[in-house]
Amino acid sequence: MEIFLERAKDGLLTCKVQKENNRSYYLYSKYKPLRSLETLPEIKKDKDYLILGIGLGYEIAYVSENIWGKVVVIDYNRQFYNLIKENNELKPNISNGNIEFLFGDEYMNYLSLRNDNFEIIYNPQILELHPAFFAKVLMYLHSKKKSCKNKTVVLMEHNALIEDCLDAFKKESFQCIKLDWTTKEKLLLKISNIHPAFIFTINYSEIIAEISETLQIPYISWTVDTPSYPLYSLKIDTPLSAHFIYDEAIVHTLQKRGVTNVYYLPVAGNPERMMATIRKNNNLQMQYDVSFTGNLTISEYTQKIEPYLSVETKEIINKLLEEQEQNKTEFIIRSKVNNELVYRIQEESRYNIIGNELLTPEEKLAFLLGREHSQRERIRVVQQLEKQRFSFAVFGNDSWSMFTKNYQGYADYYKVYPLVLHHSKININLTRTFVETGLPLRVFDVLSSKGFLLTNDKQDIHRLFKDGRDLVVFRDSQDLVEQIEYYLNHEEQRLQIIENGHETLHKYHTYNHRVKKIIDLLRTKNWI
Repeated sequence: MEIFLERAKDGLLTCKVQKENNRSYYLYSKYKPLRSLETLPEIKKDKDYLILGIGLGYEIAYVSENIWGKVVVIDYNRQFYNLIKENNELKPNISNGNIEFLFGDEYMNYLSLRNDNFEIIYNPQILELHPAFFAKVLMYLHSKKKSCKNKTVVLMEHNALIEDCLDAFKKESFQCIKLDWTTKEKLLLKISNIHPAFIFTINYSEIIAEISETLQIPYISWTVDTPSYPLYSLKIDTPLSAHFIYDEAIVHTLQKRGVTNVYYLPVAGNPERMMATIRKNNNLQMQYDVSFTGNLTISEYTQKIEPYLSVETKEIINKLLEEQEQNKTEFIIRSKVNNELVYRIQEESRYNIIGNELLTPEEKLAFLLGREHSQRERIRVVQQLEKQRFSFAVFGNDSWSMFTKNYQGYADYYKVYPLVLHHSKININLTRTFVETGLPLRVFDVLSSKGFLLTNDKQDIHRLFKDGRDLVVFRDSQDLVEQIEYYLNHEEQRLQIIENGHETLHKYHTYNHRVKKIIDLLRTKNWI
């Protein structure tokens, strides 16, 4: 790492550092270096202070001159210390007699650090120079303050589920801190400073897994999307992690390949939040006979592969997709894809089909083609339903506008989505082809919102609910239309199924139920 001193606009020295990866940035403002002092907490004269990182010594000078006690400074090495000692302008910043410096692992032998009277402060920019080192220091320092049972959990931001999980953890008396995604270095420092009992994410994250290993903090993930390619890595199988997955077929696949820490956990609903939103907007005019809510993701096959394929190869794939369309009960594409087809597609399209340690290229291609099938299926069903006599609405991303005149825009998950589900007489669910046994969030959201659900079939429908009592399953496109017409004309039956589905979800399938399962495992492993 190189350090370059520069003169700031206000006349003081500032510095730019260039790290080994050639990334360079300023530790202090180019205009007013002392601006970093404005973000420090109030300095108390009667306290001793622990400062992480030397920098140019501005924080050290400010604290040491304003307290009666001592200042202990910890840094990774002597690089900044030596630079300041050799610079007459900066040298006074670290010359106060109440300052003591510790380098590398010396802090571990400094037993007086385990005194709670020390106040800890730092400049975040300085900590990012050596994030792994400072993260371990913070973990060491904060561990002494956890005299009682640690009930803090860090939850990483997610666009849909994380608020509901957070509320469920709070009901179990956990203190919840939600973090936005940022660089690995910044997360490492933030999490080490919080020192949680465990870290929680929706969908497995390799970055959080690495942070968990570095800090030796348990990591819990709950994967609710397919395909989730990071799952198929040997990195997932670590002693301090447990990973819940909504599709039991994936759990079985990973277990057969030697992964020991994966567990089945279906998705959930939050009827309290959904119904509160509906009651709050009970005067809103919104009524549809039938609606479908879901994004239309244009597949990688459509965008990056198909345009470059020969007519013959396209025919092979279209035939494969048609076979899948005729088989609604299993993901047959996976068994039909072979190495020859992978090679053929790569040669013609120049699109690399790369697997992972626990995922073959053939399985990767099966997922790619499964996404293509689901894309075509959604378009086909929507275009079929918009031709019928009943009113029909589609909500999701704007890709839908290219395929249907019934597109109504995006339904915000928290503000609008529950209203659409509740005020639609019938909600359609199309679980994607490559989801073999599990159910998507939409199923639970419809029932949470007291909506009527008409869905294609998956194994978990029969494990978690009862067809004809809580929801209704359709067999094919013709049956879908016939079921819609039947329940639009049989209001009493439809309303009874709505009540039953909502009651079943409330009794067995809320986030509170799922979080209790997670906590049970944490306790079994003695992680909390």
